[in-house]
Amino acid sequence: MKHILPIAAVTAIAFLFIYLANLSSPAAPTQSMHTINLTDLSPQQQTQHQRAMAAQGEMFQTLISRLTAAMQEAGPTNAITVCSTDAKTIADQISTKHNLQIGRTSNKLRNQNNTPPAWATQALQSNPTEPLILTNKLGALALINPIKLAPTCLQCHGSPTGSNPDIAPQTQAALNELYPNDQATGYKEGDLRGWFWIQVPPQ
Repeated sequence: MKHILPIAAVTAIAFLFIYLANLSSPAAPTQSMHTINLTDLSPQQQTQHQRAMAAQGEMFQTLISRLTAAMQEAGPTNAITVCSTDAKTIADQISTKHNLQIGRTSNKLRNQNNTPPAWATQALQSNPTEPLILTNKLGALALINPIKLAPTCLQCHGSPTGSNPDIAPQTQAALNELYPNDQATGYKEGDLRGWFWIQVPPQ
């Protein structure tokens, strides 16, 4: 005697197979970014750009103020501690305040937590030395702005070796302790140190 499954059971099994197939299928690709010229920005994009630049300016000034105060108080070693503890907090606070995402990254990382988001990784492959503006079909706007090394930064990012090293031995010892995988030394004044990245959601 043949066993015939009720139609409801057959339907349920069919839906189960579809569900399992969807679980194993690759996720849809994220919306890719493409570059756009500053002169081609729409009024809405200009507003997004202004928000991004305001956030970057605030982050830069806040971080520089903290670092300068730390160096005046106890030298470069103290500034390294500020970078390791305060920089991410500052970025998070500014991201929340301006309703966007902001951070710093480099092709020679000191802090391994500063890896760029996926959209920026692709844009940074060419190591851009000029600002980039990117957008996508969803209406997001993103900026990548180069960071050039200032003279005072050599005390933590210059040469640790040679007859007249930029980095003092006690500073290098602190770097070794806090950042055992540090790649961010050997720079000269004016070198490309890294980038600010900012992503503003659709208006």
